[in-house]
Amino acid sequence: MPIKELKQKYLKRFNELIDAGESLRSTEFIPENGIESLVDLEKFNTWKVRCVTLLESLIPKSSENYKHVENLRKMRNTYKQFIYGIGTLKGIKDDYEGDFLDSWANKIETAIAYDYMRQAQKLIEGGSDGKFDHVPAAVLSGAVLEKSLRSLCERQSPAIPTLKPNGEPFAMTNLIDTLKAASLYNETRAKELRSYADIRNHAAHGRVTEFDKEQVKRMIDGITSFIANYM
Repeated sequence: MPIKELKQKYLKRFNELIDAGESLRSTEFIPENGIESLVDLEKFNTWKVRCVTLLESLIPKSSENYKHVENLRKMRNTYKQFIYGIGTLKGIKDDYEGDFLDSWANKIETAIAYDYMRQAQKLIEGGSDGKFDHVPAAVLSGAVLEKSLRSLCERQSPAIPTLKPNGEPFAMTNLIDTLKAASLYNETRAKELRSYADIRNHAAHGRVTEFDKEQVKRMIDGITSFIANYM
């Protein structure tokens, strides 16, 4: 997905969550024997989880803005904290819309990754059934995944090493497991990424009977989705 379309997708989600937050205002009440206003707990928790999910997909842990994600995660359903939360969401949305939230370097890297994934998609679409035209697509998309994983390691705080002490690069599966250990994603995602790494390794070493065209198609879709969610 091109950066412009991806940005519109995120802005739409921001607006949906801001609207949902505004509707929460009407649920304000003061409980019996209470002195502090609250908002509906169930609706608030659903809204908060969705806000945290959105911001975690946009803000790297190394960013100064990540403290807002942590603050949102800890919020209770008091009206005072709710107002802080919706104000935070609006402020981050404004920064994102004005291109102040993420660096141009990250945006350029993401754009390049999408361009390569489009090339992989063209390779798979132009191939013939029963042949091995899907192999180059597997190699290309696997290379994009490896580069993305290394970039994600470098963006963590502190940065996660991508090279062994002797200067040799860590294998892709090592990077996948290390990022999982850093809580960037869960085991389900890690298992998916390991399967893509296996396909890439089979393709790079000529083991073309170990995977098929449909698996490469799913690989391309999965890596494109991974870039959208994590890069």
